[in-house]
Amino acid sequence: MWKSKFPVPQITVMKSISHSLTGIIATSLLITSNPLYLAVASMVSLLPDCDTSTSTLGRIPPFSFIAKYIEQRYPHRSITHSFLITGIITLVTAPIALINPILWQTISLSYFVGWFGDVFTKSGVCAFYPSQARLVIPGNPRLRLSTNSSAEYWLIGFFTIILILSLYISNLGSITNTFNTILKLPSGAIEQIKQDISEYVLYAQIQGYNSITQERINDKFEVVELITANDFLGKDSEGNLYRIGNSQESNIIVSKMIIKKGKPSEQIIKEITIEDDDIIDYINYEDNGRTYVTGNLIIEDGEDLILPKRADIYNPITLQPSNDDRVFIKINSAPLNYCKQYLTDYSGTGTIIIRQVREQGTGNREQ
Repeated sequence: MWKSKFPVPQITVMKSISHSLTGIIATSLLITSNPLYLAVASMVSLLPDCDTSTSTLGRIPPFSFIAKYIEQRYPHRSITHSFLITGIITLVTAPIALINPILWQTISLSYFVGWFGDVFTKSGVCAFYPSQARLVIPGNPRLRLSTNSSAEYWLIGFFTIILILSLYISNLGSITNTFNTILKLPSGAIEQIKQDISEYVLYAQIQGYNSITQERINDKFEVVELITANDFLGKDSEGNLYRIGNSQESNIIVSKMIIKKGKPSEQIIKEITIEDDDIIDYINYEDNGRTYVTGNLIIEDGEDLILPKRADIYNPITLQPSNDDRVFIKINSAPLNYCKQYLTDYSGTGTIIIRQVREQGTGNREQ
């Protein structure tokens, strides 16, 4: 029967929890809050303690065989708790970065924080192995942690609070976004739109008033696009568009605003040139509810074209009559069905851009 030539420490369940929490917190703050990677971080952060058979992983095959091998040859918190082994693990797992860089980063970071937390214990770690000198923080022995002590319980409680906060911050995107969410600052919300609109479906919870009717507004709008540095185009549950912000042109003047992320999305953009042809032939796409048309067209024989014009909402198509039968129209993020409703019977010349926002995984909706 094997016997270690070094003292065998007792690794408690509480200590394993504290290691897992540090790995999860570091990963959620610095890399990702994806639950799959957090699970990996939780497990990898326990690996440094596989230098003893009494650790959580050291009791479970195949880690138990590794733990017994290391335990017979190295003191606890020596080679597995060092910059040397961290560097080796980072290099050995580097090929993973070619396939999944986030996974590689998670492994490297969580292994490091898994052992670095032990520098705050009474015995410290051999961080600079093969040097046997121990790195111990702080210098005052009375301030160092003891395993399974009341201080460790308090530390785990503190880590739990930090974890909750880190997941909350990660979900919002950044610490700045967190403060903007708490304070409901319109300027901060606009910055978040700039940051996330190309990757997510975004929703704005608005408090303000309609600039024409003076009606108080407290509603949710889907973000369609940014118009200026201070305004954006939003769509209500009925499909009406509003220019939202604090400019003189805004339909809704905002006092408070929170941006919430929806599902990850992608944008498919097509530029189309029309040469005196039926407009419907170029906008005959299946509408997923998030397909918008922008551009300028000259419509022949368009004197009978009548578009709704309301002062209290955003009008995505505007007319500019000429001295003859032609009509110049300007289209700004008009919903596809809106274009089909009013432009189907006309031919025109000009350039349009069709932008379709798709939730990732929904497949191709074009005809």
